[in-house]
Amino acid sequence: MDKDLQAVASWMQEIEEKMQEIDLELNLRTITNFNNALLNIAVNRFVAIEGSQGSATILWRIADALSNGAYGNEPLEINQLDG
Repeated sequence: MDKDLQAVASWMQEIEEKMQEIDLELNLRTITNFNNALLNIAVNRFVAIEGSQGSATILWRIADALSNGAYGNEPLEINQLDG
């Protein structure tokens, strides 16, 4: 794993650990609001970098993967194209 990928993995682990702490301290409504706010930040940054068309394509792949049962402890694989 290269250094950049290791750094991202480390940051994601830190975020996950903090999220678990938050989940223990807050009620469901507050957790839901927090998760929504975090998602909004991520999507807005994503669209700013990838642009509308690229973002729409990737978000469509995520939606398709989730609707087909791809969810769990492993990251979603959306980079491989079928066919």
